[in-house]
Amino acid sequence: MAVDPNSWQSLFSASQGKELASKPHRTFINQLVQYVTNGFSPGSLAQNVSASNRGIKAGALQNFTVDIPAGTGTMTRDVRDSYAVYVSIEITGTSPVLVLQNLLTGSPVTLAITNNAGAARNFFINATNGSGTAYTIFAKTTGSYTNMVGTGISIPNATTLVFSGNSSLKGVTPDLELVYC
Repeated sequence: MAVDPNSWQSLFSASQGKELASKPHRTFINQLVQYVTNGFSPGSLAQNVSASNRGIKAGALQNFTVDIPAGTGTMTRDVRDSYAVYVSIEITGTSPVLVLQNLLTGSPVTLAITNNAGAARNFFINATNGSGTAYTIFAKTTGSYTNMVGTGISIPNATTLVFSGNSSLKGVTPDLELVYC
């Protein structure tokens, strides 16, 4: 039976020389293949990626999801160690300000804002990175970008707006650009 020259089993062929076909070498290759196979199995891969066995706390990769049923005033959420952020807010009173602390660069952010306050309300968002530096945050709705920190977006009553984007850097400044979905 022919051995595929691109497989790890070809390392044992006689044409590779006596040293590669030796029992210790075959044992090492078999152990290496077993380790790689196990390391990429569904359960092990998640643990390896989160690095819980490498001195980094377990669950380093996690999603932050929160539903705020009565969003009014300033709502601060610490999203430390969160790869992705999803926040759902129902506005029931005054114009809310969402503050995301410790937002990681490169994190996808999705916001679903429902206004049930009885009248149009402005929605604002602020965010800081792990060292406390403020993000510039803009949201695009119908063609222009709106400063979400200073101006906010007006949300009509009985309306849900969903915004999505990724946190990034513009130069050295943390930046979050959201788009109305």
